[in-house]
Amino acid sequence: TGHPLTELVCNDDDPGNTATGDFTSRIADFAVTAGTTYYIRVSSYAQGRIDGEARLSFSGPALVSNEEAPEIRRLALSPALPNPTVGRTEMTLSVGTPQTLDVGVYDVLGRRVLDVYTGAAAADLSLVIQTTTLRSGTYVVRATGEATAATRTFTVVR
Repeated sequence: TGHPLTELVCNDDDPGNTATGDFTSRIADFAVTAGTTYYIRVSSYAQGRIDGEARLSFSGPALVSNEEAPEIRRLALSPALPNPTVGRTEMTLSVGTPQTLDVGVYDVLGRRVLDVYTGAAAADLSLVIQTTTLRSGTYVVRATGEATAATRTFTVVR
């Protein structure tokens, strides 16, 4: 087919197959490499006829949960103080190793409503979030690093 293939699954490799003629294959969690395109061929059992295909492309850096990230790359956000807030709130972002960070505030619909910090950080950051332009409600602070992300919520009251 012209594609360098790495087999992830093969017909009838699902251990849950119990019916005759059930050739179900399942792709569970598997490691991916940023910038790699994965090719999944979908074919019928009879004569290897191609019925369709799906292409998945991942670009990095991939984010992993704090539980999976190496200790030196973990990010941690302290609770917001004061919370709830009227005009401003403060947090500390613990940075385990020097890395590039992006910190923003998002509303409950997932829209970015404030930029807090973007750039390199070699040590913990003190974040001051001015909330005077925000309506009453709950907001999420999301800090994204090179290998992980951290979130915290805070509430604005008027």
